[in-house]
Amino acid sequence: MIDPNVLFVSYEFGPQVSGGVARVINGLSGALLGKLKFDVFLLQWRLALDDFSGDLFRSGLHQESYHTHYIETIRKLIQTRGYNVVHIMHSGEHTYALVKALNECGADVKIVFSSHSIAKHEQLIRNSSDRDLFHEDYLLKNSHHIHLLSETAKSWLLNAYPELAPMADFHIIPNAINCRATEHMEKLEKPEKIVLCMSRWSHGKGIEYLLDAIPHVVRELPDAKFIIAGRKESSWENDVLTYVKKIDAKIEKLSAFIEVLGWITDAEKDLLFAKASVVVMPSEIEYFPYSVLEPAAEKVALVSSRIAGAQEILVENRDCLMYETTDAVELAGKIIQLLRDPAMADALAEHAFENVSLRYTWNRVSDIYCNLYTHVVTNKELVEA
Repeated sequence: MIDPNVLFVSYEFGPQVSGGVARVINGLSGALLGKLKFDVFLLQWRLALDDFSGDLFRSGLHQESYHTHYIETIRKLIQTRGYNVVHIMHSGEHTYALVKALNECGADVKIVFSSHSIAKHEQLIRNSSDRDLFHEDYLLKNSHHIHLLSETAKSWLLNAYPELAPMADFHIIPNAINCRATEHMEKLEKPEKIVLCMSRWSHGKGIEYLLDAIPHVVRELPDAKFIIAGRKESSWENDVLTYVKKIDAKIEKLSAFIEVLGWITDAEKDLLFAKASVVVMPSEIEYFPYSVLEPAAEKVALVSSRIAGAQEILVENRDCLMYETTDAVELAGKIIQLLRDPAMADALAEHAFENVSLRYTWNRVSDIYCNLYTHVVTNKELVEA
């Protein structure tokens, strides 16, 4: 029997974090230790090359740095390390070029492509460039297996690329998280009414609707305070600065009620969760959002936009409250409801924690990845984890 030997290729790993992909590969690599043979190749800019090479993390831990062009480096690593699966974690110029080169040279590896977002589907929200769409199209049509985060993502992908339906080998594996709270965790006293939103500032994240809800909340609860974290003026999406400036302008008018934070560390995130009474996830589009998983794992009450990506994870009125996306008045009402009723907030948070800690832990989800890789290299049927 052939055992999987996997090379992950990513722009994000370890402390190099720009979004949800880092949370995936960091959590997955830790959970795969002892279960699977794997390494992580972190794409890194090399000034001397004026191009990318990378660092190889053996079993996700032991770092080896390379200073030759990344395609040449990875091709040699496939020969010397015997990888039979290359798992691409991003759609982009460099991952497109790598897959094209591997296909053209006839490398004896299977390509797994994780589609964490679908640029063609998002065109009305995030205006992707023609090059972005070209890279996505190529990776979807020239990888052996496509990994998606949810049934929602699968339906969006097939709507955007109906020609993939008869030919693609799709595998749905959700995101996961390490649940930090415990059933016997002592509840922290939260005398302040703090509403927290942690999100990358970008089109489609819905931060403007939360800001529009704030005046309605503070009219009813003048002591409510809001913390909005994740401000960055650049990201992989196009024209992020336009969105950031729009949010800045709205915040300026509400500055008495809001504390604004930039990109935060995991330790800072934990402190914010410990302070928060309510977390808001206001996005217009998500595939399997950590902004839903994280408050559930930390036992903090959540108000989420009523989008399919969130509804696959949590049950409305049992695990969280939801509101119609973009409806700032309804959002304000849900926030007020939880701030006025801490018992309800605690009950929702407990149910959400039970749900997520049962279904979306890295120990369980990493087993599903192992089944996927075994299927990829042996064509054996996937085993339900």
